[in-house]
Amino acid sequence: MLFQVETPDAGQRLDNWLNARLPDTSRSRIQDWIKRGHVRVNGAESRPSYKLRGG
Repeated sequence: MLFQVETPDAGQRLDNWLNARLPDTSRSRIQDWIKRGHVRVNGAESRPSYKLRGG
């Protein structure tokens, strides 16, 4: 899956932002995916607390 962050979403935590887009998935599961490297931001591994930038 590929998502693009829009400018109004800038500043949100990565895990919260993904949780809003994947409502059937728990935030703890999303955090686990991020920690295991299954979620990437601009091709790089990240942390659940990563603050998003728009665009």
